[in-house]
Amino acid sequence: MKNRVIKLLVSSRTALGLMSAILVYILAVVYLSPLTGDGQSWFGGWWFAAALVGLGLSIVLCTLRRAVRLYRASSEESQQKNPQGPPAVNEILTGLNPGEIEDRLRRKGFRLYSGGEWVYGVKHPYSSWGSVLFHLGLVAILAGFGISAMFGMRGEVMIPEGVAVRFPGELNIIAQGPFYSDTGPYLAGLREFTVSKVNGEINQVRGILDFMAGDFRYQYQTEINNPARYSGYYWRIKDYGYSAHLVIRDKSGNTVIADYANIGKANGRHHDEFLLPDGSGFTIDFLEPASADGSGNNNPGAGKGRAAIRISFTKAGETGVPAQGTVAEAAAANIGDYQVGFPDYRYWGIFDVSRDPGEPLVYLGGLMGIGGLAWRAFFIRKRIWIRFAVENGATLVSWTARADYFSSLFGNEVRELLDDERGKV
Repeated sequence: MKNRVIKLLVSSRTALGLMSAILVYILAVVYLSPLTGDGQSWFGGWWFAAALVGLGLSIVLCTLRRAVRLYRASSEESQQKNPQGPPAVNEILTGLNPGEIEDRLRRKGFRLYSGGEWVYGVKHPYSSWGSVLFHLGLVAILAGFGISAMFGMRGEVMIPEGVAVRFPGELNIIAQGPFYSDTGPYLAGLREFTVSKVNGEINQVRGILDFMAGDFRYQYQTEINNPARYSGYYWRIKDYGYSAHLVIRDKSGNTVIADYANIGKANGRHHDEFLLPDGSGFTIDFLEPASADGSGNNNPGAGKGRAAIRISFTKAGETGVPAQGTVAEAAAANIGDYQVGFPDYRYWGIFDVSRDPGEPLVYLGGLMGIGGLAWRAFFIRKRIWIRFAVENGATLVSWTARADYFSSLFGNEVRELLDDERGKV
């Protein structure tokens, strides 16, 4: 029974079957999860983890078996004093004298072994180790994903400009591994947030984050494709919106609201609803500043480079057309029973926070995989068997050549090298 399990694990068919099943499953989840909810739960089952572990173990055992065979083969080959001839002779040519042919082979990078009837030459004898390196890279990638799944986490948090949040208490945890443990608490503040546009299109989104732990403050800059990294966590900008500074007064001049209102975002529209202390409410549409070329969705009356808000007031229990109007930045207007001031605005940003402790292994595995493939592609193992004979004063060369790839091209190269009647190398 034990031998059967080992044979099953070291079989390349097992690795291929597991890899195919996992790939098909992942593709199915990618397309099914939008219909069923968060796809993260699809990967939390013990059977999926067992499939990954089985795949990794199978690749490890296959790779170790291959490495042992390669090591033994290279050791036997290097100690070979009387190499055996090939199973079949490719052809016989009238060639140069043996000494000159051997010199040419050495100049081409071949290591020659002789002592018997045949001369055996090999170039890049360690080429097959590139496959071992490639498969070890796959194992490293699987191990990296496994470590991140067990010890990593992912969450998100909204931070208005000029505000700090507590980590990890105010984080909305989206997924975390069963063995995840957060670091010590600290504050994360959004010092500054900027959005640059060209011809009405977003050109750059940048945020400056402050991480405060005790008496120490660390400042990092983050962009869409350039996350900030602090204490083993990545902070990536996921989305942004606007916070409008509102000063709303009633008919008597009493201040009802004097604060920033974080305006939500849906389908590219900055729109939100809010309540007033008396039970009535209002809705806001934030009109972004027009760019210098006049593009953008700002109210024309606000002027270039200035934002505006479109606000509508509704009263509980009343129907009909609500009182509504538009207020430009740094201005005020009377709308219905209220005076609305819009001194300025600021941004809020949603940050994706993640911890991926297996990331270095994934990168290392990727480099190993690329290195292994490059090794195999550029250092192709080539072997040649030669036997010399003299007949009527001419040197007859019997030869056979093999290459791991492109054997026919290598055969043409050897033929030109050996045949005295076909040009010289």
